[in-house]
Amino acid sequence: MLDTPLWTRSPARAAAVSLAPATAKLTSIGGGRHLLELSGRLALGWMGRLAAALAERRVSVVSARARQSAPRLWVAAFEIEPLDPGVALDSLDWVAFAALAPGRAVGVEPRLGSFRLERTGDALQVEIHAQDQLGFLDGILRTFAACSLFPEEMLVETRGAEVLDTFVLRGIGGSMPPRAISEALQARLARLTRADGRGALSGRAKTSR
Repeated sequence: MLDTPLWTRSPARAAAVSLAPATAKLTSIGGGRHLLELSGRLALGWMGRLAAALAERRVSVVSARARQSAPRLWVAAFEIEPLDPGVALDSLDWVAFAALAPGRAVGVEPRLGSFRLERTGDALQVEIHAQDQLGFLDGILRTFAACSLFPEEMLVETRGAEVLDTFVLRGIGGSMPPRAISEALQARLARLTRADGRGALSGRAKTSR
């Protein structure tokens, strides 16, 4: 699983958060970038809805980390940067974005440089390398959702112009994805991979722990 030691909560604090509605906090961190923190109860698919809302407003996700510690109980942090001047990020309702489907057409398909798909016990872990593009996170989350797969943990990094993302995926209700689903995802990711000589890092989904 992803390394998220900074988010280890005491049982008492986790129980308190699980009873609270979702909250969002936006903090300026300089250089035109902001830290968006969300925590609390968030419905299935919230991450994709938020990513779509960001892409619609031309707000780039520089990095992100999210983890589900219990059903629908999340803690997440996004480093974001608006690409257009004058975007009033502090006036936006981030919790509503996570709850409501965006009112726009489907975004662009993500273009992958390479990927690795592994079965890690009762989940799938996907590592993706790609060139950075606006709406990439939205596109890749839609690709997962098309296979009825949703992140339980996520780590997003941007290094220069390259995206390095890792996702731990499960089915609806936290179920273990069957092999047919992992094979369907493998085929979709292969189709999105650029024909630049790199391709999939793993030719098939592997079983490991």
